[in-house]
Amino acid sequence: MKNLNSTTNNNRINTQKKQSTMKNLMYVMAILCLILSSCQKEESVEVIENAQTSHLVAAKNIDGILHFEDTESFFSEFKKVAAMNEIELNAWEDEIGFNSIRYQEYKALEELNSMPETAANFESFKAEYDDLFEFTKDGMNSKNQNLYSNIIGSQGMYYVGSTLHKVLDNHIIAITDGDMDKMAKAEYSLQSNEADGIYVNSYNVNLQEQTELKNDLYCGTYLSDTEVSSGRSILLEVWLDQAMSMNAGVTTTSGVVNIKIRPKRFGILGWTRYKTTLEYKELEFEVSNCVGDFIGGPYSGDSNGDDYYTLSSQFWFGDAYQTSPCSTNDMYGIAGYFTRVKALASSRGIGDNWAEVRCNYLPDNPSTPTLPQGSIGDECLSASDCPNDGVFYKCVNGNCIEL
Repeated sequence: MKNLNSTTNNNRINTQKKQSTMKNLMYVMAILCLILSSCQKEESVEVIENAQTSHLVAAKNIDGILHFEDTESFFSEFKKVAAMNEIELNAWEDEIGFNSIRYQEYKALEELNSMPETAANFESFKAEYDDLFEFTKDGMNSKNQNLYSNIIGSQGMYYVGSTLHKVLDNHIIAITDGDMDKMAKAEYSLQSNEADGIYVNSYNVNLQEQTELKNDLYCGTYLSDTEVSSGRSILLEVWLDQAMSMNAGVTTTSGVVNIKIRPKRFGILGWTRYKTTLEYKELEFEVSNCVGDFIGGPYSGDSNGDDYYTLSSQFWFGDAYQTSPCSTNDMYGIAGYFTRVKALASSRGIGDNWAEVRCNYLPDNPSTPTLPQGSIGDECLSASDCPNDGVFYKCVNGNCIEL
């Protein structure tokens, strides 16, 4: 594109040079052409740079709903979206004309932080965006926490092949022929009807599990901590989730570990969200589900010097199971529960202070406790007996298997 533009402009200038009677006009046009060429080049570079990430995602936006070609594409593309940072996600959504729940929240926060800080403005903001945020005496909190907020819009839907999915608080509904009328009925009844191609799946992601349930073998499915310093704070959350796709009548699920950091500042409006640099480190975990144990870490991440409203990462574990190996009585499903987990997070706003979640890791030992370390093929009782080198393992039939 750049060479083509340059060649066109040079040819235009060469042609004008031959017209000696129009020399003055030639100089003016040449200057204009150079300016226009420069603008075109900058525009092309900007689009190409943005597209280096966004073009990797093949999902199509049709009428505000993302369409994935098939189950394999869904998991592959979902992981690519999950790997994007806040800036890359914004560029991708702008390019395809999508407006996810996450992006709606981002733009609302941009509006909040650009308006004069008055009580009247804040009341107006709360009235307009009460579908995105919960407002309490302690400040504002996001209503949209689950894994899917990057790929669903206000309708809460996505397609895999011809199957329409809708994400609710505790269920994911799949309609195999994509019929919107069937979706409305299923959302009301929350009952499956295989004859009509209606499947209602439990979505067991308990983000408010009570900490008192934790013990030396069990850390629950959700942990959080808030660190406050000098009128600034961050909320660190680590939780388990599951990605789900139904296509051709087959439901496929995969477990996901999530970490999210969100900053707030205190002002005349109370605690509100703002942008700052963010980071996390020493994320380690062991997850147990009906298949086995999965171990991962240590992991770290940051906003690379940019100011973010949110820093998040996802770590997918296990296979994408086409037929769930978990019994219907298993309340945790593929997502499982933590047997051990820890992480630290901080921001520019809170300086050298760190929010911390920790369960079944020694508090005076920042690294993984000393455990019997096996090698691939060695005997094990759980994944904690396998190597802890940043790769996922599970203990299957007494042997360490690399995932």
